[in-house]
Amino acid sequence: MLMAGIVIQAIAYSIIGVLKPSDFAIHSFFFDVAMIAFASLVIQVSGFVVIMSKTKDEDPAIYGQGRPFQHKLREEDEELATRKPTFTA
Repeated sequence: MLMAGIVIQAIAYSIIGVLKPSDFAIHSFFFDVAMIAFASLVIQVSGFVVIMSKTKDEDPAIYGQGRPFQHKLREEDEELATRKPTFTA
């Protein structure tokens, strides 16, 4: 989903930037909003690259678990967790 969002944003922002529909381009905040949109796109792409680089050599099954990084429930545990940690407040 992250990649789909990035692709949609990249296409939409490019089309709006090139075509510059008259209603958008003359708005006083168009430039500010466009810069924020492109900055968010850069941040999302950077995050995607970081996630992919950290999980490069991992088993693809970890993505379905909701936790791509192996962890232990407690420091003294020798076995890796088989479930997500739960926190009680």
